[in-house]
Amino acid sequence: MSRKNATCYGLTGGATGSLDSILSTSLTDNSMALTIDAAGVFYAHYYDPLSAAAESSPDVIKPDDLGVGAAGRWLLLAIALNNYATAAEIITGTEAAKAVAPDQLRASEATAAEIVTGTAVKLITANQAHTSLMKVSGSNLAIGADADGDMYYRASSLLARLAIGAANLKKFVNAAGTAPEWAAGLYIGKATRDLTAATGDVAYTGVGFKPNTVIFLGGINEATGAFWGFGNATVSYGLSANMAGTADNFQVFDTGCILYYIGAGVYQAAAIKTLDSDGFTLTWTKVGAPTGTLTVYYAAFR
Repeated sequence: MSRKNATCYGLTGGATGSLDSILSTSLTDNSMALTIDAAGVFYAHYYDPLSAAAESSPDVIKPDDLGVGAAGRWLLLAIALNNYATAAEIITGTEAAKAVAPDQLRASEATAAEIVTGTAVKLITANQAHTSLMKVSGSNLAIGADADGDMYYRASSLLARLAIGAANLKKFVNAAGTAPEWAAGLYIGKATRDLTAATGDVAYTGVGFKPNTVIFLGGINEATGAFWGFGNATVSYGLSANMAGTADNFQVFDTGCILYYIGAGVYQAAAIKTLDSDGFTLTWTKVGAPTGTLTVYYAAFR
C-alpha cells in the first residue's frame, strides 16, 4: 500500500518509527514526512524516487530496504525548525546553515553601555544604533548636566560639553589652545607713569588674559598735553597733542602707542614690547627731563 505522508520520530537507525525504516515500495513521488527527533528538532522531507544522492543525514536519507546503488531518497525540504545558530555563531559568522530567530538576535545584541564604551564585540541592530547612540534628532545626546545653549566639541577623541556661558560673554580658545571657553574678552584699566623715571620696560598685569590689542589714552590734569594710541604685538599707531610743547599742535606717530610732550625735546614715549598671559609690557623712553605724573587709561581686548 502506498503512503503519501508520514510522521516519524527519528531520521536514521532503522528502528520502527524512524524515517529510513519506511519501505520504499510504499512511497510515491513527493511523499512527505515530518520528523521530530529525540532532541525535539523538527525536519520536513520529501521523497524523490529518482535520486541516488549519497546519504547524508539530515539532508539525504536512504530507505533501509533499498539495495546498493538503488534510487530513492528522502530529501530535506527545509532546515530544522529548531536548528538555530547560537549567539556566538551569529556574532562571529561561523555557521551559515542554521536559522536565526528574533529572540536570538536580541540575545546577541550589544547593550547600550557596550555600544557607547566599545567594550563588547556584538551585533548592533539599527534600533540599537538609534537608541544607544546619538539619534539623528539629537534628542538622546547627553554629556553631563546638559542645559539649553550648551555646546559640544571634540576633545581627546571624544565629545566634550561646553556649558552655556553667562549673558554677553563671547567664545574664545583657551590659553593652551586646546578647547573653547567663555569670557568677556575685555579689560579696562588705569596706570600712572612718573615722567622722571628712566627709560626701561614696565609690565602691567591683572588683565586676566593675553590681550590681542590694547587702546591707550591719557594726559596730566590741567595741562595742555594728551595722547591717544593703540597697538598689538607688531604695529602701533597714535596721536599726540601739544607737540613740542605747542598747544593745539598735533602729531601722528607709528613708533609706539604713547607719546606725551612736556616741551620741545622733552617727553616720555612708550611702545608695546610684549603681550603677556595676564597683561602687557611697555618699553618706556625718556627724552630730556620731563616731570609730572602721567595718567594712562587702557582697554585690553582678547
